[in-house]
Amino acid sequence: MDYYHATAAKNVAGLLAHGFRLPYFIHRDEELKCTGCMGHGVYVSRDWRAALWFQPALFRVRLAPGTRVLDVSAPPDMRVIDRLRREFHRDLLADNARFHTIIPKNKHLTGAELIELTKYHYHRTWGQGERKRFHGRSLNQCLSRLRRHQYHGFGHATSDVGLMILAPERVIVQELVGVADPFYDDQGVLDLPSLEALRRYFQRHGQKSYPHLAERLLAEAPSTDPETRRAGGSFVRQIL
Repeated sequence: MDYYHATAAKNVAGLLAHGFRLPYFIHRDEELKCTGCMGHGVYVSRDWRAALWFQPALFRVRLAPGTRVLDVSAPPDMRVIDRLRREFHRDLLADNARFHTIIPKNKHLTGAELIELTKYHYHRTWGQGERKRFHGRSLNQCLSRLRRHQYHGFGHATSDVGLMILAPERVIVQELVGVADPFYDDQGVLDLPSLEALRRYFQRHGQKSYPHLAERLLAEAPSTDPETRRAGGSFVRQIL
């Protein structure tokens, strides 16, 4: 199954050479910060338009076999949520729940309960309507527990923010679709009818240095995944 990931043009060389890594940036106080609206991970979407809206360099990717992703597109089972409210406290459902103080040490959430609680906080962060209250901090605590249950990511694949993958090595480059020029958002790129139309746009208006950059990287830098090398080669053949 194809997914899409977009990044800044300056990141293309490193991604082609070394694969995905978890992103950081240096805050103005010189402290290392992680990035991402749903947490610290690699973001992918089934919708190339949603991915390209964020950054101008678009990759087509796939997830490695065996990758476990929790689909939170459906609303939570409120019967489970009501039971958790009665058992633990309504604070578990707050926008800044402190799980380690609310849940006694001699108790724990089952896998099924964690899934519904994650959906609850997700839909109150990225859902629609009056119940949306930005439960991002509570959602992050669900995320840390999903790791313990050996999930590699979670999200809604066709939403604006897509899937967030915790293990970057599980996101494998299939193709560098192209790198848009700096003013692509003013040129109707997101209104193009198909991915093929987007490829043609990149051939006419993309940043011309990237085919040659990809060709050089493939010749000089070993990739973490042999498919990344083939993907870069495919890109070079399309553009040149």
